[in-house]
Amino acid sequence: MNITLTKVIASTALVTAPMLAFADHHEETTKMSTAERHEVHHECERLINKFLRHFEREHAKAADLFTEDGQALGNEGREAIREAFSQFDARDVEVNVLISSNILIDIEKKDHAKGACYVMHYQYAHPDSKREGQPELQSPKSITRWIWEFTHVDGKWYISKLDDLETVMLRKDLLHYESSAPESEPKK
Repeated sequence: MNITLTKVIASTALVTAPMLAFADHHEETTKMSTAERHEVHHECERLINKFLRHFEREHAKAADLFTEDGQALGNEGREAIREAFSQFDARDVEVNVLISSNILIDIEKKDHAKGACYVMHYQYAHPDSKREGQPELQSPKSITRWIWEFTHVDGKWYISKLDDLETVMLRKDLLHYESSAPESEPKK
């Protein structure tokens, strides 16, 4: 009988704890007015778009949008992020555009939110730099899923975390095929 009662109490605790955590989270976010929630959503979406705009040409400048202890693509701390981002070359291209879509922001608390979006990357370089006319539109180089976290610090929203990007699609001409790799030496 004691074993059964112990199991019931333990299973009730396991079920109740997440419900209480959800209730606390739900209570905190429901205390926010619709206008407050819209403002958080707007500020986080704006951060995503500012980041992508900087990342088109001024990679290192994108680090300014992170918290001091922010994390991005395996780098921790704003200065480490800046250093890592400065290693990306600003390729000599006419068009380098990152377009975000399907932005979804979930407000966790008044000072913390999470987000996700898809990013399409277009890049164009014409072999003749003296040509006239507009660049020709091609399909995006890639479509990736980006996962974000945001934190409100001293009256301002920052990116606190950018997870590793999840590739959804890559254009075929960008893939490195095994057939193009040099053949390995025959086994002996």
